Amino acid sequence: MGRRFWFGILLLLILIFLGIFSLVAVDTICSPLETTLLQAQSLALDGDLERAISLARQAKSDWESRRDLLAILADRSPMDDVEQLFAELEVYGKFQDETHFAGCCGSLAILCHAMVDSHAPAWPNLL
Repeated sequence: MGRRFWFGILLLLILIFLGIFSLVAVDTICSPLETTLLQAQSLALDGDLERAISLARQAKSDWESRRDLLAILADRSPMDDVEQLFAELEVYGKFQDETHFAGCCGSLAILCHAMVDSHAPAWPNLL
């Protein structure tokens, strides 16, 4: 077997590893955001908007700190939607609109879950 064959095998293994890494990284980033946003939604629906706003700000901070990595790994359209919903969330929190705040948190959580599902390390996504 020649050097080109082994170089090709090595390159293939590197690409497979990077693909699996990207699938796992999206899950690692988005799943905690989903959990935090669902907690914020629950708090807002229970009337504890201040704690809900605090959790939503934490989720936004986590999102912003990992946005560059996600921009490499994920589709751009859902990321734009997340940015828009975080902007709306800020407005609902400012005007103390609990219902819309909770709905926006729920929408963000669903979008994060959809990003995780579309990048989950499952056979259809690996193929």
